Amino acid sequence: VQGKDDKKFIEAYLKHLNINDVDVHFANGKSGLKGVNADIAQVIDNNCKVAIIFDVDDIKKREKEKEIKNQIEAPYDKKISIFLFPNNKDNGNLETLLDQLIKPEHKNIICCFEKYQQCIEGLGHISPNGDKKAKIYAYQEALGERGKNFQKFESENWDFEHKEVQPLKKFLTGFSG
Repeated sequence: VQGKDDKKFIEAYLKHLNINDVDVHFANGKSGLKGVNADIAQVIDNNCKVAIIFDVDDIKKREKEKEIKNQIEAPYDKKISIFLFPNNKDNGNLETLLDQLIKPEHKNIICCFEKYQQCIEGLGHISPNGDKKAKIYAYQEALGERGKNFQKFESENWDFEHKEVQPLKKFLTGFSG
């Protein structure tokens, strides 16, 4: 996966899916795959599967896949599976997906965050408007999922059965085993 937040989310989601035979590692950013080529080669050479889960951001899916594969040495670049957040087809990132997975009973936390943004703007300052990461972090802080040295994704705070997470579920269940 691309980063530490992605790793924590995928680990929590795998636990929810009761998938225990997957190791999750983070690449330390979107250009960090070059540093793990030897690890990828070793895993594939041991007849295990490798999946790369990154944010598509604002790049077309095919371009992002090419960007990822260009970091992987041949012939291993042809032996990896790729999933791009939020849903393997639309632009966005992990936070785009997480925004959809906020449980309805917790939407009031998001309303508070949006009021905070309006207040900051009303004071003439720049607010984290449109910054989904800030919104998700605030949501997690309010629910005790985020602190100085930890981050977790508790299933009671996220709708892990939401339709928007189904493409990831299909990818992971098809990949496992």
